[in-house]
Amino acid sequence: MKRACLEVTIFVSATALGALVIAYWAWRQGGLAVVPAAPLLMMMTPAVVALIMTKVQRGSIRREDGLGLQMRGWKQALAAMAAMSALTSLSVGLSLLLFESLRAPVQEAVTHVMLPIDLAPSVKIALALVITGLVGPIVNLPLMLGEELGWRGYMAPRLTEIFGRFGAVVGGAIWGLWHWPAILLLGYNYQDARFTGTLLFPLICIALSVLFTRAREASGTVLAPALMHGALNQTAAAAVAILYVQDRFNPLIQAPTGILMTVTLAAPALWAYRGLRGRGIGQAEGREPSA
Repeated sequence: MKRACLEVTIFVSATALGALVIAYWAWRQGGLAVVPAAPLLMMMTPAVVALIMTKVQRGSIRREDGLGLQMRGWKQALAAMAAMSALTSLSVGLSLLLFESLRAPVQEAVTHVMLPIDLAPSVKIALALVITGLVGPIVNLPLMLGEELGWRGYMAPRLTEIFGRFGAVVGGAIWGLWHWPAILLLGYNYQDARFTGTLLFPLICIALSVLFTRAREASGTVLAPALMHGALNQTAAAAVAILYVQDRFNPLIQAPTGILMTVTLAAPALWAYRGLRGRGIGQAEGREPSA
């Protein structure tokens, strides 16, 4: 356990420093308007640190007791991806139901859909959202691995060794705090509510961490949480761009970054938490390096 604590401390410190340096650099350049790729660069830091540490420790990148980057568990991974897309859609739907003024008129919403087919506007919008939620995560899988190789591949098993299943909650809190430089310096997700955003976003990350960790354990591959992460990002971005009236969107209340997202994720996260393992995968004290 002492070794796991040391590894987590080094990993979190290096990853946090990398995120802070990138966010500060982007802030000095003029913010997201000037450096829109800054969050994408930040997303790479967990994977870079995890790969370096795994290499130094002579661990496995592919095996389940390593980073878990293996081509297996595809059925579970794709099912988890579809479930995450559905959960995100549910939260968006709840936001639109409770806040009627947030809904963009159909004729306006369809102008944001680029599908080159002649369909009824509502059908075209629905088809675009489904394609985005189910195809987008696969296309963007390498990008999502930038975070998931670190959080769920490297850090999660070690936190489970230290804290048991509560490690997924601790990991979610760390993940949420890791976003603080981007939120405070760049206004990421919460441009006009940066301080409040730093309090709310870790709650969302905790719920997501439990779900993503459960998918990693059930499938045996880090591809599952990476696909879920992509489904969340792709579905949320498309829904906000197409369905919302932008100047009426409150990121503190509505999905995908507000209280309604936390409420939607709460029950599934509690269910997933009950199914988490009580100890890490191949992370017992005195574990041997894997090839």
